[in-house]
Amino acid sequence: MTAVKAPLRMAVMAVLETGEPLTAADISGRLALNYPGERQSAPEAVEDHLQALRAVGLVRRAAAYLAGERLIESYCITGRGRARLAWSRWGAPAAGSGPMDKPCNAPGGES
Repeated sequence: MTAVKAPLRMAVMAVLETGEPLTAADISGRLALNYPGERQSAPEAVEDHLQALRAVGLVRRAAAYLAGERLIESYCITGRGRARLAWSRWGAPAAGSGPMDKPCNAPGGES
């Protein structure tokens, strides 16, 4: 019998839950243990998942820089993303209950 895995976008948010800004490659590496060899956990696919999560306000861009000709972005979870992640685990949390507003550990950042 195989274990049921979390949907990948929820797993991406769970990785970001630490508050540490991470790139798609960082997240992909952390997901590799639970999603070994799956295309959906490749850095390029994770980047697409991050863009979708950002579009609905569940993650935000923490920083961006150029590495040669490539734009590298790091992301962190938003308060709304923390609330959604908590809800998916335990049901709707009480208002004002705990760490859902924990800020990203990145200076500045962009929504």
